[in-house]
Amino acid sequence: MDRTVTYQSVCSGDGNTEALKVRFDTTKVTIEELLDVFFASHDATRRTASAQYESAVWPQSEAQYEKVRAYVEAMNENAMMKQRRPIATKIRNPSKTRFAIAERYHQNYNKKNAYRLSAAFGVFLLNLQAPDSFFLQEQLKVLLGAGVVLSSLEQMLPFYDRVLDELEGNVNNNGSSSKDADE
Repeated sequence: MDRTVTYQSVCSGDGNTEALKVRFDTTKVTIEELLDVFFASHDATRRTASAQYESAVWPQSEAQYEKVRAYVEAMNENAMMKQRRPIATKIRNPSKTRFAIAERYHQNYNKKNAYRLSAAFGVFLLNLQAPDSFFLQEQLKVLLGAGVVLSSLEQMLPFYDRVLDELEGNVNNNGSSSKDADE
């Protein structure tokens, strides 16, 4: 895979959208149940100026496409009845889309960054308190803040991806990664 799509290039507005591919067992969960979670987790009516954070779905079959289209149409009808903004989510054709695997440091982001997210939330909560509301409050904020910074080092040094790919033998002679997956 050509590593021309990177997190930095997406952030710079290269026209790509951050996305995740969800594999699911249709005997255990329906596409409609996944759409319930998807639409409940963000504001699907918000239009974005850049493609990076646009709301989009890539159905993997014609049947999924029809279900997604019907779901979005129903949401739009409901929005019109309640005089709300229409859904801005785009339904993309996966056969016309090339998915690029995110760099190693961006994989499983929330799982890898659970401590950082918790520490940042702790600092936020402590900042809501009046200064010196309890013993060692300021020291706790410094400690949690340091944890946020230290846990961010891998995120701030993406060249580790390239080094680790080279060490694992996943780089071709032309410098691109030999991993060509669609996730």
